[in-house]
Amino acid sequence: MTILERIRRLAPLAAAVALATGLSGCGGGSPAAGLQPAAPAPSAPGPFTSDEIQTLLERRLAHATGPVVSSFGGAVVVCLALGCPVADAIHVDMAVRDMPDLAGFEHLAPRQGIAVASRQLVLERYPPIYRDALGAWTDHGFFLIEVSRGQGELDFTYEAMWFGDARHASPATAIRGTARWAGVMSGVRTGPASDAGALVHGDAAIAVTGLGTDPAVTVDFRNISRQDTQAAVADMTWSGLPLQGRSFGTADVRFDGEPGYARRAGFGRDAQGSLFGHFYGPEHEEVGGLFHRGGIAGAFAAKRE
Repeated sequence: MTILERIRRLAPLAAAVALATGLSGCGGGSPAAGLQPAAPAPSAPGPFTSDEIQTLLERRLAHATGPVVSSFGGAVVVCLALGCPVADAIHVDMAVRDMPDLAGFEHLAPRQGIAVASRQLVLERYPPIYRDALGAWTDHGFFLIEVSRGQGELDFTYEAMWFGDARHASPATAIRGTARWAGVMSGVRTGPASDAGALVHGDAAIAVTGLGTDPAVTVDFRNISRQDTQAAVADMTWSGLPLQGRSFGTADVRFDGEPGYARRAGFGRDAQGSLFGHFYGPEHEEVGGLFHRGGIAGAFAAKRE
């Protein structure tokens, strides 16, 4: 059960306190427990039933290892101590902590070869609460974006998560030192209040140049549009991100450790917007991660071309 899932079971005031308490713990964690570690089924286009999607994602969760990436925001209260998680920031954990709700997803048409699903729920309260979720998965991982909206401008929270099997450690290689991945990005508008909670979709393109010498990563999000109105959203690009092992990103990403969540010296570079990504599979077949830029928080997944 995720932090937001626990919040939704509480009254609004108690929920804020619960989030502050739940996010104040740092370090530790353990692999996802209670799931049978069956081999993940391939991410073929489908179509899949809701039960099949749940089984697929549960298998990937059972194989997930660090780094696990997450981000949250909206009308939430968090602790103010040094090292606490920060709203709208990207946090990297080295162990699987939360168990997300994986039931009730409906399969959508694949985008650039990536399997995609969505979930829409209405909590019968007065006023009602609308809960939307987007998910996408590959052979080695998946992302989830969960949004909760009420009628008031303070009744909005979101959480984005990426889980993957990061046990492979071989270096990336490519003919002439360049490799490319294509896939999908999804996100949620985090503000202003009139737009908060609107979901967006687009294409993702990742390229690594200089393999074997000085590798650098470029991330492009294109053809982005809102799910509700189909209105176009501006493209996003990050260039020159250093590849460090199998990870890359911006300097403001926060990693868990003894003092809590803090920036890691020497990781990433300063850039407009935050981003963290990691390559998965023995041959770097896949890549996934989270981003936050231009008032949009979300995730991306791609396969090697």
